[in-house]
Amino acid sequence: MADQVWRDRPTVPLLQWLARGSLRQHLLQAIRLWVWLHLLYGDRQTRLSLPDPFTYADWRDAFFSTTHPTGDEKPKEHDPHCPCAKVTAAWLWGDRLSLNQLEWNALHTNREWVKHLKTQHQQLVQSFEDHGVLPPNLDKLLYQTRLFGMTRRTLAGDLHSLCDMHWLQRVEVGYQRVTDWPERPVSRTDRQDTQLSAHDLGFLMQPDLAAIAD
Repeated sequence: MADQVWRDRPTVPLLQWLARGSLRQHLLQAIRLWVWLHLLYGDRQTRLSLPDPFTYADWRDAFFSTTHPTGDEKPKEHDPHCPCAKVTAAWLWGDRLSLNQLEWNALHTNREWVKHLKTQHQQLVQSFEDHGVLPPNLDKLLYQTRLFGMTRRTLAGDLHSLCDMHWLQRVEVGYQRVTDWPERPVSRTDRQDTQLSAHDLGFLMQPDLAAIAD
């Protein structure tokens, strides 16, 4: 409904559902779609201010920095404050979605946080192995790949995927958010009466990094 807020955690079943195929091959897009849903339906801190309906250009201007290229090519690392500079791990394990790459890098000076990150990484690997979906290049995808440092075509393709999955509706001038969300895998924490046999990736919850820093 209109008052729903996207809080779903990135569990293996949810990411598999978002991947709409091989999660090993489409892990980046699945995580990116999870972020998209925060930007479209999240709480006040994460939901973008967009017109309804909106165009790709509306989203681009609201999401990226003012220095972000508007062309079709893959953006270079032009601004560490721009969301296109953030690596995948920063989206999953940062204390907030608005965390920029500079702030993510700064966290690595804290020994306790680095120890915490290593634990999260180990649990991630184990969970993907348990589900048989561990990508062979996981470290590169997490720590070297900029999740939104993609071409316009790739990001516009995300919007098309959200339409195909009924998270958005195509309209003449762009895209319309929906009030009735599609059925999806939900973790036990998100919905107590849900029965899931798959493991819950609770480690992908964003930790209280302020407490760790203290």
